[in-house]
Parts: sequence; C-alpha cells; structure tokens
Amino acid sequence: MVASGMHASQVMRFTSALGEAIHRRAAELSEHELGSPPCPYALAVFGSLAREEQLVGSDQDNGLVIADEADDAAHAYFEQLGTRISDLLDACGYVYCKGGIMAKNAEQRATLSHWIERYEDWIANPDEDRILRTTIFFDMRCVHGDASLASELRRRTVDVVNASPLFVSFLSRDALRAKVPLGIFRNLVLEKSADGQKVFDAKRQAIMPIVDIARTHALLAGLAEVGTLKRLEALRVGGHINAKDAQSLEDAFLLVNEMRIAHQARQIGAGVAPDNDIAPGDLSPLERAYLKDAFAVVRQGLDGLRRNNAGGIA
Repeated sequence: MVASGMHASQVMRFTSALGEAIHRRAAELSEHELGSPPCPYALAVFGSLAREEQLVGSDQDNGLVIADEADDAAHAYFEQLGTRISDLLDACGYVYCKGGIMAKNAEQRATLSHWIERYEDWIANPDEDRILRTTIFFDMRCVHGDASLASELRRRTVDVVNASPLFVSFLSRDALRAKVPLGIFRNLVLEKSADGQKVFDAKRQAIMPIVDIARTHALLAGLAEVGTLKRLEALRVGGHINAKDAQSLEDAFLLVNEMRIAHQARQIGAGVAPDNDIAPGDLSPLERAYLKDAFAVVRQGLDGLRRNNAGGIA
C-alpha cells in the first residue's frame, strides 16, 4: 500500500476493514460450529479497530453485548462463542489481549444492562487508575450481530459522560500523561532505543495524544462519532472547537501516521517486526520541520484540555 502511494487515512481504513472482516468471519464460523445464538448479541470491538485506525501488529480488543433476555443457558452458549471467537482471532494473528479485553474473558461478555451499569460506575466514580484502564472502552463499534445493542450502549454512555464534568476532568488529566518530545527551543527531546538510536514513539507521543484530545472533546460535546478524524470534523462543524485548531490536529494526526506507516513498511520489507520508534535522523530536514510543527500542535491541544477541562492540573 505504501509503495502504491496510498495515504495514511486510506491505509488505516483498509487495514481496519480487513480486521473487521476477519472478526465478522470468526463470529460466523463460531456460530456455525455452536449453532444459532439463543438471543441477540453484538460483537463489539474497542480501540483502534473501533476508530478504523488499526495498523499491523495489533492485538484483539473485543467483547460481547448480549440482550437482557439471556438466561443461564444463553450465557453458557456465549461463553463458548466468545472463547471460540478469541481463539480463531489469535490463530489469524490478532493475538490475545494482555489486558484481557477479549470475548473469551467473562468480564467482556455481559448483557446490555450490565454493560451500562459498568460504564455508569466508571463515569460516576472515576480515579486515575480506572481512567487508565477504561479509556479504550469509549472507542467502541459493532462489527457483527445486533448493532442496536451496541448503539444503545454507546448512546447511554455519551449521555452520562455529557452530564459528568468530574469524569471529563479525569479523562483530560489522563491525556496529559503524554510527554510531547519537543523542547522549549523546538529541539526534539528523544529517547534511546535498544540499539542505541535516538527515537520518539510515534504512537505514544503523538498519535494517542491526538486520539485522547478528540475523544475527550467529543464526549464532552455529546457526539456519537468514534474515529479520530470523524470526531475532529464533527467538533469543527458543531463549533465545539476552533476550526483552525481542528484542522491542525487532523493534519498532525495524518502526518505522523504517514511517517509511522512508512517506517513500519520499511521494517516489514526488511523482515523486522514493526514498531512505533522513529529516528528523526532518518527523516529529511523538511520532514523534521513538519514533525516539530505537529508536536507543537499536540502540545497546544493538550494545553487546551488542561485549561478548560482538567482544572488546571498538569
């Protein structure tokens, strides 16, 4: 895809579409083995796949939202279904989630009412540890089954977040954990990789902060969009953030992803496991200048969260 000139947004959408198709097929094969589901359910994905921003090397982040009518026999069926789906995905290269966010985990199989109670509890009683562990759940999308179950969960969640400024404050503070690698004199503050190169983590230090900024503003505004670019567009159209700021965040998001995707393509071509550690020394002077501009945009966006939503806490 890189060799053919596809842009970052196209690569992410294509890779995500492939991931979604594999998840859907895993569910279909599992249903074929176990028989028809005893009641409606939705296979929901979380994180980058939900945002349609997945790239190579992602683990699986998913769960089952089950209709409230489910009885004990139904829950036993969905235990088998969730386990089979997760096992098939692992066999396809979507490895088991180290954090347990997958349908074979009992906590990731629940009725709609139980999911709603969990979200309401997270939102009503936030703390730093909870926010750190649950942020991924606010990026959710149905890829198979009864989409109305996931839509209802999404709608209820957005409504509750919109009425909880305390939760938004914790969400904003979590975003501020990001360490933007840009010094006060626009010098790049880099880390050393295992091989001694000076690098920055494109995902952790640039992409995820923009994801966090867009998510926090979107939840605060009561928007239902999930993808980062879709959220930024909806925020701009709705007048929730300055139009130029939204455009700058979108440009920075795409720029760093272009660099990240090109970096990973080179690694795959060389037979090396892809990572997110980019060495600015491998970039052209113009690319490094653009990269500094992108980091400045990220810092400005985080400063906005600090001022407006995090109670001024750094």
